[in-house]
Amino acid sequence: NSRNIKNVITEQMMEWSTNPSDGKNYYIPMKYVGLPEGSWLVCRWDLVSEYNDGKWPETTPEWIALFEKIKQELPEAVVLSNCLEKSGYALTCEGRVLYRLYGLPNPWTGGNLIWDFANQKFENEFVTQEYKEATKVLRDLYEKGVLYEEFATVENYSDIRANKAVVAVANDSNQVGLLQSADPCPITGNEVIWRMAAPLTEFPEVVRYPEIAYGTATNGLSSHSMYISSSCKNPDRAFDVLEVMASEEFRDLCVWGLEGYSYEMVDGERVPIPEVLKLDAEDPEVFRWQRQFLTIWGFPSYRVYDEAVAKLENEEFANAQIEATGRIDEIAKNTPMTPDKLPGYEASDEVNRKTPESLTSMSTTTVNFIMGRMTEADFDQAVADWQTKYGFIADEMTEYANSFDKDEAAALGIKFTLD
Repeated sequence: NSRNIKNVITEQMMEWSTNPSDGKNYYIPMKYVGLPEGSWLVCRWDLVSEYNDGKWPETTPEWIALFEKIKQELPEAVVLSNCLEKSGYALTCEGRVLYRLYGLPNPWTGGNLIWDFANQKFENEFVTQEYKEATKVLRDLYEKGVLYEEFATVENYSDIRANKAVVAVANDSNQVGLLQSADPCPITGNEVIWRMAAPLTEFPEVVRYPEIAYGTATNGLSSHSMYISSSCKNPDRAFDVLEVMASEEFRDLCVWGLEGYSYEMVDGERVPIPEVLKLDAEDPEVFRWQRQFLTIWGFPSYRVYDEAVAKLENEEFANAQIEATGRIDEIAKNTPMTPDKLPGYEASDEVNRKTPESLTSMSTTTVNFIMGRMTEADFDQAVADWQTKYGFIADEMTEYANSFDKDEAAALGIKFTLD
């Protein structure tokens, strides 16, 4: 009976949101379409440009050489660091840079299940040759002082990133800012420019699946959602509220505010009014459009406004940021989803119990090897032992994937092969 929601949230989106236990829908998912897709390296373009002749490195060896060169030229710089979030796996964001350069996806965490297209099965990245080669490079960079000496314990990673000339962070395209930073780099004194790096012209030979290195298309949803409580006394009225929130008028109010106050129409296009941007956001008399209410349309709905504001501030800079993320976005959107995106999988109790333990184990092994506390032979043995103990986690997901109806998967945009 929906008037507006069905125009925003499609039937396929609702299918993605089905409860795997009973096949029912218990919530309205948030649409997440409109931001750049994919992920790669977000880097200090000001440093890359200065020390690499005004261009992006094109290969993994070129990136490694650049990291070493910057450390040599700026000894006080923390060229490569880590984001320690205590989520079970030790290396995230800054700590994922080398793994991305060796074709492994996901900027936020490690220990990911990777679909092995050649053998039609899942494997944990920890047991792959790509992971080992990336970790060997990190070991070498640690010995040379290019990788931050406290990478395994750093907690003030945001301060390190802001003040110590960290060169690269693995991140999503939608996290790249559109506005020029106002604060100069404390080490170089130059303006700081964080920008999405260009894709490589080639990956190392060990990388088996460069096609998915920058991410894939998505199902157009986020993990946010809207519910009506089972204890709600008037669910029909509650649903009417959701219908309003799914209207185009409500979306535009949240994104743009009021015509004549926060934007004006110029040649049929909305243009932000700069004076409003300078008003005190803490003043209760100042109208602020409420993006948190975009829980059906999705937060990406405000991208058009952010781009417009950024272009008013510095159009050349904003266009350069948009173009840089656009290169990765174009690759990701044209790469079909892989079987790890299959809906409906429910991990067994044993997998749920052992997964945190497995992440801690691989983190310990990885960190010890990087810090020179293990030989390469010790590392290989530890990985083999890990696979014996925890390989069943990938096997369970493989069994689920191979039992999934392939025509249904194809209809959802998921492919099991690269052809």
